[in-house]
Order: sequence, then structure tokens, then C-alpha cells
Amino acid sequence: MNQPNQNHITIFGDESVNNNIVCYSVIVFKTEMLLLAENILEKIKDEFGVPKNYFLHAKELFNGHERSKLEFTIDIEKIKNLYLKIANEFQSADKLCCYADKRMIKKNETINWDHNNRTEIYNGDKELIHWCKNGAMIDVVRFKKQNEYSFIPDPDNNSRMKWGNKKKAKVNNQDYNMIISADTIDYPSHPDDMIRLKQINIHNDIPKPSLIQIADFLAYSFAKAKTIQESKDKQFFIEIINIMKPISRFYEFN
Repeated sequence: MNQPNQNHITIFGDESVNNNIVCYSVIVFKTEMLLLAENILEKIKDEFGVPKNYFLHAKELFNGHERSKLEFTIDIEKIKNLYLKIANEFQSADKLCCYADKRMIKKNETINWDHNNRTEIYNGDKELIHWCKNGAMIDVVRFKKQNEYSFIPDPDNNSRMKWGNKKKAKVNNQDYNMIISADTIDYPSHPDDMIRLKQINIHNDIPKPSLIQIADFLAYSFAKAKTIQESKDKQFFIEIINIMKPISRFYEFN
């Protein structure tokens, strides 16, 4: 059997929106360590009585109404302890959160390239998530050749967004996964003027990779900790971010 390329990494990503904050988070593993990481996560779930086939979804677990619909019983204190253990077990993995503050970004922007050429930009939640996704990847892949990484986002196969002159672009469309920035030019790994993300799309008939569950929780915690909105659990999410210590990148459209 072929041994995994020791330079190869696998990146898992997910987003969260909370009040004024839009966040996209990624967590990075050496590909050869994926099975070990998956086993650690499954053991934690088993320890707290979470069925193996239940995909941890923080937004659902921290909402009492949604939690009451689950096929198993778990209280909020057990959920917090479960996630505290996950945060501590995976604190050494590379993590990055790119976020936008919707209060500082106009819903509609126009870029005038010249008198005959302009681009209309719409900054709704889905569009900002997409910009943040690309922003979260800059430091992760800029020095990686395309055969040295895989990027696996949480699937969003149905949502549409306004992208340029396309009013109903698919969120998961590979064509939009590019990073264009002055500081991404002239790297040997990407000789073009842009870095294009090599995204692996997960469809409904393919089980979601287990480690997206950590990206889900990281994004949810970051948005909850960063929002101006107060909540009784806010200090818990601040504690989680202090444990996991993701790199934070602020996205500002200009």
C-alpha cells in the first residue's frame, strides 16, 4: 500500500453567522494523521453518550428547542464538557478563522475599473462567507502545490449567492474558489496571479468527513465569542477560543 505523502495536508472548513459576525474557520491536519484524529473524536463522542452516527452540529446542540428533537438525550452541561474536551484534544492542530463584521461593510458595492468596466458586488451573508472562506485559506495554501493539499468544506449544495453579474451562482462552485491578492503573487507554488483552491465537494450521497465536526464547532465558537450580542454562554465560547487559539484574520472589503 502506498504511504501518504508526508507533506500532504487535509483542510476542513465550515462557516457560522452570528448577529454582526460572519466567520469561516479551517482546521488543518497532516493527511497521514487523519485516522488517528478521527478515532480520537469518535472516542470523545462515545464517552459522552453521543451516537456514532450523529454528526455534531453546534448550532443544533446549543439550541434547546432543536436539542429536544434529537433521538438521544444530552444536557447543556454535558455538551459543554464534550466540546471542552474536543478543544483541548485538538488545540495543537493548525487553525485559522477569517471573519467579517457586517456593520463595517456596505451591502452593495461598485468597483469602477474604467469608464466602460465596472463590477457590482453584493455583500450578503453567503457572499461574505465565500470571501471569508478564501481569506481563511491564504496562509494555509500559499506555499503548497496543488498536489500537496486537499480542502474539504462542509457541503452547501443547494444555496445560491449573487456573485458578480450572476444572481444565482452556486455557493460550492469551484470557479469562485480563488484568492486574488497582491501578497499571493510570485510564489513558486502558484506562478499565476491567483491561488485557486482545490476544493473537494461532498454531495448528499457521500458521508461527510468526520473532522468537519471540529471546523463546525470552531466557526460557531468564534462567531459567538466575537459578536457584540451578549448571551449567557458567551464566556464559554471565549474560553473555547482561548484554548484552541486559532489565527484570526479580519476581512474588510475595500
